[in-house]
Amino acid sequence: MTDPFHSIDLTIEQTDEGCYGRILRSPAGQASSLFLVPFSPREIADMPKKLSESDASPNSLARHVGQTLFRAFFQGDLLNCYQESRQIAAEAQSLLRIRLHMHRLPAFDSLPWETLYDPTRDEFLALSSHSPPVRYIDQMHHILPLHVRHPMRMLVVIANPNGYPRFDADREWIRLLDSLDHLALDGKLILERLYKPTLLDLQRKLREQDYAILHIIGHGVFEDQMLDAHMVFEDEVGRSRFVSGQHLGALMRDHYGLRLVTLDGRGVRYAPKNPHATVAQEVVRRGIPAAIVLPPELSTAANLAFAQGCYAALADIQPVDQAVVAGRLLMLEEEQSEAWTLPPSRCVYPTVTSSTTAGWPRPKQSATARPACLEPVAY
Repeated sequence: MTDPFHSIDLTIEQTDEGCYGRILRSPAGQASSLFLVPFSPREIADMPKKLSESDASPNSLARHVGQTLFRAFFQGDLLNCYQESRQIAAEAQSLLRIRLHMHRLPAFDSLPWETLYDPTRDEFLALSSHSPPVRYIDQMHHILPLHVRHPMRMLVVIANPNGYPRFDADREWIRLLDSLDHLALDGKLILERLYKPTLLDLQRKLREQDYAILHIIGHGVFEDQMLDAHMVFEDEVGRSRFVSGQHLGALMRDHYGLRLVTLDGRGVRYAPKNPHATVAQEVVRRGIPAAIVLPPELSTAANLAFAQGCYAALADIQPVDQAVVAGRLLMLEEEQSEAWTLPPSRCVYPTVTSSTTAGWPRPKQSATARPACLEPVAY
């Protein structure tokens, strides 16, 4: 199967002489250039809140930040290599995936790469399906071929344990249903809720049914002493149960039909780190093709707009990177703000070919019966 994407792999290397931006692989070869971080640590820490409150406009904060970061990274030979790669991809009528290898470099991973703005093309890369940037994760396991057909199934977990700030779990569920019910009516998506949000019940549900999407709403904690992040599930009596990213990833990695895990920290704020982002990284490292973090800075409207755009594209059997772009575009349309820059995605994406079947519900298919209609391609 021919991959409709070209890829350009970017990283930053720290040396005795300073930091260098590098293109590891691209249609135009390799390149490097000196890189100086254009923002202070305080500016980086404050950026999510400022972007979430900024209005979209021609002279917007996102455009200023994205253009500054683009010019700091893409210069000299590295800029020439990037531009030549864009040209090669265009001539081949192919898309160009921009893969950011930053997950082992915390100081650089925290930069707002989703805002990258190409001043020559006058576009945000994250709003273009021709050049979607993503935070790429090296996986411990090879992604096995998947099989996706209509209707896709989505499992929603809403954990609201005692001892943590309370929110209305039923309202969260109804809002999500209202945003996605048209996909159910079209026979493209079946939504189910795990009403008992315990780890044991999640394991049981995943054994009983194949799900393409797992959407987890709830709290997270980051323990500085252990340098580890946890999602907070519930136990049998509603108390908190910490689940690390390693544990969650290990639990899900053998469920080969699972394409995406969304970690939704709506309404809860964390400082100085968001544990959901760390958990997402660990989940992808252990075999899940993609994870998206919906950070607490998002408004409810922005959160639901992203879910609606992203999941509608996934239900149309689009690759996850294209679905993320669709989610961002709908956020921009609905909110007229720059909150679209906030949801980071960490992925190793499969290339999708459609293999849909109308009508639902459909019984669970055995793993041995799945034809390999998706070719795994690192992204």
